[in-house]
Parts: sequence; C-alpha cells; structure tokens
Amino acid sequence: QGTILMPLPISVIVALVERRRGFFERFVLPMIRANEPAQILVEGGEGWAATKRNRGLAQSNQPLVAFCDDDTIVGADWLSKLYAALQQNPKAQFAYSNLAWITLPIPGALPGSALCLRTGPFDEVSARARKGNAVPIMSLWRREAFPGFDEKIYYYEDWDATLTALERG
Repeated sequence: QGTILMPLPISVIVALVERRRGFFERFVLPMIRANEPAQILVEGGEGWAATKRNRGLAQSNQPLVAFCDDDTIVGADWLSKLYAALQQNPKAQFAYSNLAWITLPIPGALPGSALCLRTGPFDEVSARARKGNAVPIMSLWRREAFPGFDEKIYYYEDWDATLTALERG
C-alpha cells in the first residue's frame, strides 16, 4: 500500500495584477501548486491588493490562510514549513519566515540586487513590527486570527494587518 498525500488545509490567496498574469501563470502558480494547498484563490479585477485579498479571504474555506504576491516565486516547501511551525506551536496565530527578493531599479538598490527581510524570533519581530514592516505577506495565518486588510491603505496593508493582530493579542 502506498502513502496517500492529502493537501494541506490551507487557502492561498493571490491578488493578481493583470499585466503580470503571464509571469504568474508560468512561474508563480506552478510553485504554489507544488506546495499542495487545498485551495488557491486568484483575485484579479478591480481594486487594490487589500481589496482583492479580502475578497479571497471571504471566499476561502480552509482553517489556515496564506497570501502570496503574484510576482513572488516560493519554494516547494514554503507552506509545509510554515504549517509544521503552526502545528508545533498550537498557541501561535501565524507563522512567518525570511524573505529574499530581486529588486527592480528603486532608490537605494542596484538593479537586480538581492534584498532580504530577516525576521528572527517572535519577540524580536513583535518589537520591530512597531517600527517597520517586519513580517512578510507570505505568512501563514490561522483563519480566525487574521484581522483582514484595511482597504483604505494602498501600501503596507500587510504591516497594518500584522499590527492589528498584535494589538489584539
């Protein structure tokens, strides 16, 4: 008898920008699928990322939710590692990891340079979150603990959601 693999009880929500659809479908979506979540919701159309993510959240049906940007390539073990962290820490409301990305030409970064958001232990992250965005959007949340996104915020809506969750305990 072989092992039967079950999908992870996770809804992955992606806010899609139409001009990036080709890249998303060719590179990002296959990597999300490789993580074997039970549900993938791709929200395109009108609205900012916060609006699209909230629409996806409202449609999600799994006990855990993860958000992924449409231009982010994740590893094939992204969700399984975050899921294992939540399983090992039943009181934890979300799990997060370091994040590295290749930049576009923006002030302070050379084109094609790599940047890394190093997270660290929760106490450290909690203190840093009050000063700047310290938790990547590609985190895994227990559905009931996620506060949703403030749709009036255009940028840093993920930081606002983290601060809201921290304020709620």
